[in-house]
Amino acid sequence: KDFTAAHNLDDSDPQPIIHRGVSKLKLCRFQEAIEDFLDAKEKIEGEDYAMEQERRELAGKEVKEIHEADIYDGLGCCYLALGHDFDEVVLNMDKAIMKDKDNVAFLMNRARAYYDFQEYDKSKQDLEAALSINPEDPQIYYKHGLCFYASQKYTKAIKTLKKSLEKRPFLSYEADIYYHIGLSYCNREKYA
Repeated sequence: KDFTAAHNLDDSDPQPIIHRGVSKLKLCRFQEAIEDFLDAKEKIEGEDYAMEQERRELAGKEVKEIHEADIYDGLGCCYLALGHDFDEVVLNMDKAIMKDKDNVAFLMNRARAYYDFQEYDKSKQDLEAALSINPEDPQIYYKHGLCFYASQKYTKAIKTLKKSLEKRPFLSYEADIYYHIGLSYCNREKYA
């Protein structure tokens, strides 16, 4: 409701609609989120936004590019959750990353998509890029370790998952990290 009220105050600004879309995405209301993202995209492509854009700039990046990146990432996440095809999911996530190459969340989201589509090497590449930006994030090491595990690279999985533990991950991840470390030891011995 607050995002709608904010939008009503200035309907030329797509940001409240983007934030409402993100909120709906987190609430697993994917189709409603897609509608918000597409509505925000339409506003960005409009003439009113173009005139307003001439006045705005944020941290050296155009506001339009930041909004577009958020929209494409949100669409990609929704399409992934709804089981859309690989190309549609990754195309949107690629567009987001092209607009904001240093956004760790976008890289993590695309890595998750690659992982879900069993493209483990591509997932690892995105996670390595995320680690180069934020080498202290235990969640990135955790996801990276899961990719090594899924790729049957058990020694690397053990090392990376232990690194995640060293970086103090969320408590909710610890059981799964230990589980995959244990499985990696078992599989390493079994398939050595």
